[in-house]
Amino acid sequence: MVIAQIELAQAYLWGTQTPADAARANRLLEMAVAQGDPEAKRLLGEQLVVGRALSPDAERGVALLEEAIAAGNAKARLTLGELLVWGQGVERDPARALE
Repeated sequence: MVIAQIELAQAYLWGTQTPADAARANRLLEMAVAQGDPEAKRLLGEQLVVGRALSPDAERGVALLEEAIAAGNAKARLTLGELLVWGQGVERDPARALE
């Protein structure tokens, strides 16, 4: 069920095979996060930090990325590192990006 929620959320985020709908994407990701899914935490965390499709909330976004990292999600580690290197949605911190 969680995988389906994440896949559908991504379709709504990017408007692939369905019209983009950030509110639906957010609801689906929040449901998957509530179930503890690390990939959902990564995806929602990234969106909250950069604020592309969802309203920005960098503090919560970074927290979700860190939870995903703690759960072993390698994509979350890469995502947070890139955001920190470029200062996208967060204060630029190349040293922390290398951790």
